[in-house]
Amino acid sequence: MIPDVSYANVLMVDRLRGTLPVLLACGHDGIEQPAGVPPRSAHGLPLACAFNSSRDREAASLTRLVAEQVRRRVGEAPYVVIATFHRRYIDANRSADCAFEADAAQPYYDEYHTVLRNFINEIRDENDATGLLLDLHGSKRREDASADIYVGTENGLTITALRNSTDDDVLYRRRGLVGLLQAAGYTTLPGEPGVPEYPSFKGGYTVETYGSHHADGIDAIQLEIVAELRTNSTCRAGLARDIADAIVSLLPQWDPSPTRRSSGWVSPGSPPCSR
Repeated sequence: MIPDVSYANVLMVDRLRGTLPVLLACGHDGIEQPAGVPPRSAHGLPLACAFNSSRDREAASLTRLVAEQVRRRVGEAPYVVIATFHRRYIDANRSADCAFEADAAQPYYDEYHTVLRNFINEIRDENDATGLLLDLHGSKRREDASADIYVGTENGLTITALRNSTDDDVLYRRRGLVGLLQAAGYTTLPGEPGVPEYPSFKGGYTVETYGSHHADGIDAIQLEIVAELRTNSTCRAGLARDIADAIVSLLPQWDPSPTRRSSGWVSPGSPPCSR
């Protein structure tokens, strides 16, 4: 029997220290207000800050479900970092000059990124300097470019190590991360190699900061998931299983351990989901 796991919370940042070379991050689904931190006003911020104060509803629930489904499959947990402060007070997926306005907010913001950095360092130290970061977000379905999931890697930049070890089409091959999600029935943008990523969703501060184009980074992918798949509990559970299946299938790409084996747990597949 696989023992339960529990998340620790410090400064409104939930974290789970895993053992797999996989880190799940969620920075935009918090609901809490840090003490002494008023709502952000965006007054005086440069346009490059892309101010947004809305939360990605149920993205945190999805993140936890993915982590649990991975754990059930292999008997080990990924690392997880989730901001529980609301985006109206602090935007965890922005640089510090864009993320907050009140000095009292900085410890919460710093805590989120310190935990990310420490977990990435640990993953690299234990897995021959390789690993995977999935940054989970929510979006509206774009009328000009409809998809269930928008994939962001700065057009391949933040998965430089993975592309160098395989090829440029690694995400979109039939056994690639996106290819497996497509096989499970989800539409993605891009849907095939060589197509530019949607400009608004090509990767934010987190994947830009921690991606493998940096010497101290790991392969980093941002997934923007439409509301129907996040807020419908049946759809969310099915998507969590499908993302977990893809992660487990692809673990050898980031896991140098020859001894790790699957627990033999087999996914029953996604339940019907209207989307």
